[in-house]
Amino acid sequence: MNAFLGSQECIKIVEYDYDEPEFKEVEDSLQELEKQILKTNRKKDNKAKIIIYQGLDETIFEIIASAETSKEICEAL
Repeated sequence: MNAFLGSQECIKIVEYDYDEPEFKEVEDSLQELEKQILKTNRKKDNKAKIIIYQGLDETIFEIIASAETSKEICEAL
């Protein structure tokens, strides 16, 4: 799985996570470059979650269903 996540340029987002703004106002106040970085990080995180989900069966999926980020999923596993 690490090789696949790495090939999709998602491994760092799984290992280190990213800072998700808690409030919409905080996100709105970000500079344009920061907004682009946030958008890229969200996209990579979603891609990583899809990759991880594909490798799980239904029983394991129930364990990680409440995780919000790919890093949280890996920690739960």
